[in-house]
Amino acid sequence: MICPKGVCRGLIVKVSLCFVTFFCIAVSGYPNVTVLGLACNQGADASESWRHVKFSVRSTLIEFTPRFLGNYYMSASDETLTCYGHATCKMVLSNDDCVFCLQMADLTITRRCGVAAVGGQATLEDCHLRYENYRFDEG
Repeated sequence: MICPKGVCRGLIVKVSLCFVTFFCIAVSGYPNVTVLGLACNQGADASESWRHVKFSVRSTLIEFTPRFLGNYYMSASDETLTCYGHATCKMVLSNDDCVFCLQMADLTITRRCGVAAVGGQATLEDCHLRYENYRFDEG
């Protein structure tokens, strides 16, 4: 089978100069947002300044991860605080579905860890979002 089962809505076949090329049409619909894991960092800094830096990281991860092939690290700082973040989406997701999945991961962290949590991570079936007040590598 050319396209993985359940991944494609259709198949386009292009024939030119004795070559046959197959294109898989990515599924656009609803990503699987089943929560597989959650961790909360209830650290000490819940200041207004930290909330602004954290919001910047979260919103940037949600916006830019689909543009970077579903895998994006970043950080943001003010004068004294730095927030580090990482997000991933499964490659089969459309950009819009990746954004939706990461929004659901962010909502899961906010609802379950609280808005004052210094960091958190949520692993959903089709995406992962993490932000912390320390540098990390999820290699």
